[in-house]
Amino acid sequence: MAAKFDSVLRLTVTALLTVAALGAIGHCIGLLQAFLWQTGWWWTLVAGAVLVVSVITLRRAASSWALHPHRGFAVAFSVAATLRVGLAWAWDAPLVSDFKDYHDLAMGLLDGSEWLQLGRPMGYPLMLAAAYRLFGADLLVGEALGVALGLAGLVGLYILAQRLVGPQGAVWAAWGYALWPANVLMTPVLGTEVPYTSIFLWILVTLVLAGPSARFGWFCTCLAGALTAWGHMVRPTTLALLPAIWAYFVRLTPLRLGGVLRAVVLTAVVLLFLTPVAMFNQRETGRWSYSTSAYGNWSFLVGLNQKHNGMWNVDDAAKADELGDRQAIDAWARSEAWRRFSTDPGATLALVGRKFFIMWASDDYGTYWAYGIHPSANARIVTGLNALSQLFYASVLCLAAFALWRRDDWHPGWWSLWVGLVTLVAVHSLVEVQGRYHAYWTPVFILLAARGLAGSRGGYHS
Repeated sequence: MAAKFDSVLRLTVTALLTVAALGAIGHCIGLLQAFLWQTGWWWTLVAGAVLVVSVITLRRAASSWALHPHRGFAVAFSVAATLRVGLAWAWDAPLVSDFKDYHDLAMGLLDGSEWLQLGRPMGYPLMLAAAYRLFGADLLVGEALGVALGLAGLVGLYILAQRLVGPQGAVWAAWGYALWPANVLMTPVLGTEVPYTSIFLWILVTLVLAGPSARFGWFCTCLAGALTAWGHMVRPTTLALLPAIWAYFVRLTPLRLGGVLRAVVLTAVVLLFLTPVAMFNQRETGRWSYSTSAYGNWSFLVGLNQKHNGMWNVDDAAKADELGDRQAIDAWARSEAWRRFSTDPGATLALVGRKFFIMWASDDYGTYWAYGIHPSANARIVTGLNALSQLFYASVLCLAAFALWRRDDWHPGWWSLWVGLVTLVAVHSLVEVQGRYHAYWTPVFILLAARGLAGSRGGYHS
């Protein structure tokens, strides 16, 4: 029965990635056509030639990395650092939207504001404030934090990949992360995409290291719980991943008490670390809640807006401004969200389909937030960066779906990742979506693609 369920789950994820890949390919073709129209044949051919030469060079170097994987990782790490440091030094991303809020919250913390506040998860502002305190309240410090956290994510991915896809696959995964355009472009942006991606990867690392036969298994279990709690402080959908974590421990130790105990201990650690959040919410709102965001009902309201495809919009924001009071906004959002959900089920189902492609089929958010909204942005550069980002993402999705389709000998850790992915697809079918909200899952797709590129030599370590 378990094997059959595994197979159904794997095929479900394969189908989801295939549909996302088809959407990504369609978007990529449109961007490439726009790039060709704006730049002409000559520059398009040059860009294509550079890309082809880069792929051939990487492919030839892979034979060397098969024998010396750490050497391949070292080169990938150097490239990743060069790209991220270079961009952070050369370009200042506009400080707007959520990113300005994070900076302002960090500055408020330096001035003595409470470390928990209604409205925003405070994990990233706390990280920013700590960096500002140590090195000075300068935007360049925030960008340097992005570089450091991005490289920490690369290290985490490499450690994880060695367990899940083997040494050669780990090198491919490291190179995929190093060259991932959206992640590189988001480095100078003071947002949660880069930090949360790294936290997510290190949660996965500690989970894999917390296996029943691991020497420091219980320590890693507690560390995974602490990281999960911190991840929830950065992004409020993190607790939705707890069922996947429970499934991992139970799946890894079927019919044994050890897996259940690890799941219980990890959950206890998560709740212990989030106890101040629950106490703060009870004090401020009169309700016991572990949520790190006051926008739960608001997120459902926006996610069910047919006119704006479930994305943030000025219409809902204007109504909220009229109401003013947070409790009034929450009550209105709850009733209006239910009305939108129940009035026309067919339209809601169609909206879910549109939101899936917005959330999972586009990876050009890095260009928009790092460069595209700048007043002096060049349209050709924007289109070129968008096309490059989308080409990379579409290729990763295709390779990931193909690897899932052709192989069935997967490490048990993958099983929980598939549960987590299906869960998040379901969650974002109802709540607000943005293309950048899937950012932390892209390394998982890169891992899958690396398994396919490594072929039979990939393997995995139990």
